[in-house]
Amino acid sequence: MAYVNVKDWSVDQVTDWLKGLDNVIMQYNTSFLNNGVTGHQLLNLRADDLEHLGVKTLGHQEIILEAVEHLRNFHFELDKENLQMLALRLSCAANSLFKELLLVDDDCSTVQTQVMSDVHNIITTIKPLVCWLDRSPFAGDKDYIDNKTNLLQLGFEMATSAHRDIFSEKTR
Repeated sequence: MAYVNVKDWSVDQVTDWLKGLDNVIMQYNTSFLNNGVTGHQLLNLRADDLEHLGVKTLGHQEIILEAVEHLRNFHFELDKENLQMLALRLSCAANSLFKELLLVDDDCSTVQTQVMSDVHNIITTIKPLVCWLDRSPFAGDKDYIDNKTNLLQLGFEMATSAHRDIFSEKTR
């Protein structure tokens, strides 16, 4: 796969990218073009910059900023991030939690800080892995969709179980 240097994108390449986001975003193409937004500026784009560009609607800002965040991850992590590395990170995080749970006393009624930290690490590691499974060639494949669904379900169950005591203590 060739490296895509978003930082060097021209104004035209930025507006072409913008066209691919959502139909409601198309109205801002002229503003991005007239203000000369390049790839370097796009990667550094923040909400106040969008206000300056005339993107006042919060939902439109969210669409653009989320897409920019994905673009940043793609740009800066492409040479470091791959499916194998993400699966290895998840395996290491899960192994760390497993070892920590072996040390927990069965009579302990609260969740230890390190266990909560390990759960957080696993959930944080699941997110980019799931994003990869939404990409070609994995997107649309039933096996990968099932794996992605299972990862999300297990992450949700893990977070819910880890926080159950906290939730029940603070109910009103």
